Parts: sequence; structure tokens; C-alpha cells
Amino acid sequence: MHNPSLLIGFTIPFILLLEHDIEKFLKGIFLILYGIFWGAVIPEVFSEYMNGYFAQQFEIFKNLALFSCTGAGGSIIASHSETESKNKKIEKVVIDKTEKIEELICSIDKLRKITYRIHAIYGVIIILVILIIVSNSML
Repeated sequence: MHNPSLLIGFTIPFILLLEHDIEKFLKGIFLILYGIFWGAVIPEVFSEYMNGYFAQQFEIFKNLALFSCTGAGGSIIASHSETESKNKKIEKVVIDKTEKIEELICSIDKLRKITYRIHAIYGVIIILVILIIVSNSML
């Protein structure tokens, strides 16, 4: 394209749409619509004036405008939806198992006491066996 008027005519509104302070979802929709405008409406309006080389160049420009606007608009909408989904309150259900934990602690304490008793009984048995062996060896 030798004449930059199409490029300027596309770029300035595109940048203004990107920089305008509106809700993200609406900004994305407007950008998509702007891309459709450049991809469908503008070619229909100027189709009778396009021929040969200019038609080929305009087809490339039309695709550039359409894809850049719809891509930017889609990305802004996706960013908006991601932000909104993170902002929703997630309700967490807390299950109180304090009673069960206390019961487990009591059971562990009982098992520990039984284990200590078993160790004490083994200790006594070992001492008795040693005494028996020593007393037999002295006789």
C-alpha cells in the first residue's frame, strides 16, 4: 500500500479502543466488532474501487485488521473472565474432626502404656532367665 491513510484510519481507532477506560468485556466486544467492520463492511463499501494490485494489498490489510482486532478482543474477554472467576468467593466446607482426633490420641496413649508393660515383662523374663542360667552354672 502506497497510501498510508488506510493504515492510519485503522490504527488510530484501534489504539483508542485499546486505551479507552471501559469495562474489559465491552472493550473486547467493541474490538471484535471493529475487526468485523474492517473485515466485512469496509471491503463491501470500497469493492467497486478496488482493482488488481490494490485489491491484493487490501485483502492482506483486511486480514491483518480482522485478526488483530478479534485476537485482541478475545484476549481481553478471556482476561476478564479469568479475573472474574478468581474474584468469586469459593465456599469452603470445614469438617471438624476434633473429637475423632482426641479419640485417636487416647487410643495411642493406651497402646503406648500396653507397649511399656510388655517391655517390662520381657525385661523381667530376661532377668529371670539370666538368673536361672547363672544359678545353674554355680551349682
